[in-house]
Amino acid sequence: MCAATAMTTSADIATFVGVPLSNSGSLVRSRKVTFCRPRFPSAIVRRRQRRRNVTPTFCLDPFTEEERLLERRTEAIKAQKLVEEELKQLEGTKLKWSEIDFPTIEDELNAIDEYVREEEIEEGDCWPIFLRACAYESRGQTQLALAHFSKIKNAAGLSMVPNLWERRGYNSFKAGAIKKADALFDVSAGILAEAVGNGLHFSHWFDDNFANFIPRHNGPAFSLQRGICKYCAGKFDAARSGLVPGLVVRDLGSEHGFLWLIATTIRTGKSSMLEADIDIIKEYYTNDIPNDLNGTLRQCMDFYFKVACDPKSDCETDIGSLRTIAEQGAEVDGLIAAMYLALFFDSVRRDESERDRWLDKVAEYPGGPSSVDTLDFVFHAAKSRFGATDTSLDMKDAE
Repeated sequence: MCAATAMTTSADIATFVGVPLSNSGSLVRSRKVTFCRPRFPSAIVRRRQRRRNVTPTFCLDPFTEEERLLERRTEAIKAQKLVEEELKQLEGTKLKWSEIDFPTIEDELNAIDEYVREEEIEEGDCWPIFLRACAYESRGQTQLALAHFSKIKNAAGLSMVPNLWERRGYNSFKAGAIKKADALFDVSAGILAEAVGNGLHFSHWFDDNFANFIPRHNGPAFSLQRGICKYCAGKFDAARSGLVPGLVVRDLGSEHGFLWLIATTIRTGKSSMLEADIDIIKEYYTNDIPNDLNGTLRQCMDFYFKVACDPKSDCETDIGSLRTIAEQGAEVDGLIAAMYLALFFDSVRRDESERDRWLDKVAEYPGGPSSVDTLDFVFHAAKSRFGATDTSLDMKDAE
């Protein structure tokens, strides 16, 4: 596996969208070119149209036939304008795929199938496979998502898009394949680095043409995913380097990033790193903790901040309080307390017995959180026992 090349030729684009080249090397104008700017399935358009299409009603009146005809035409024009306004909202520049509400995965898969038929996309093309994989991912069906993502790992265009590698890393991590996820996250980070300042990189063309059609990713910010994965892979210095930027820019899920940064920095065993990070940690703790934060998560942050300021401080009272929540609290609160007690004993106390005790407690929550979000990702980090049960060699779609 290697990062994609930085330059993009017209042949690369043609290979991605399935469009032949003319003798001059330019894209041949054909119906296939419309795939560069995909449209939404017509069924969605028709449903929107039926909601807004107004059928004019008429009654007997003393007007002449010409006046009635003029009135009908006027009403028809008004109705058509309503439809046109609705259709404009369905243009790629105004409506994102992630904003379409698909009640079930079957509805989303059917919409993708209809899109493939309308655009006459060849069977096996990478883009609809990517959409189907994202549909499974968004509903927590990790193995099905990975099975689809693995089919497009060598696609000429998508292999140069960081989003593909990030999603594969995210799902591999949730499947317990820590080392494989670590490698996939590195590929994504490498492509992102190549694209910075390089306007000809393929990923920029992809973002310009497909940004509105990429399904929503519910996982944590990339820096947090990669940092947690590095920790579980035993690469603590790299984990700390990845987590710091996410806390500085206040990425989504940064409250968890706050906890993992403290744990990771202490786990490196380098006091100089903690001294370097303490100002960032204090700034976030003082000014940026959300007011509506889960109470147990806030309690964990208070505890970890105390440890960051003085790693040798007496914190038995804090530990006792979290133990009570982990053993007797509600499901989400108990899960949060157990996870961050386990992380504390793994990173700060280096007490394997206590760490394993709380990881066993996490294992009592087989389904994890109900949502597919940052807490769910952290749950899978604990479920893998912080990388001790790595399943990378067992993955069916290994490189």
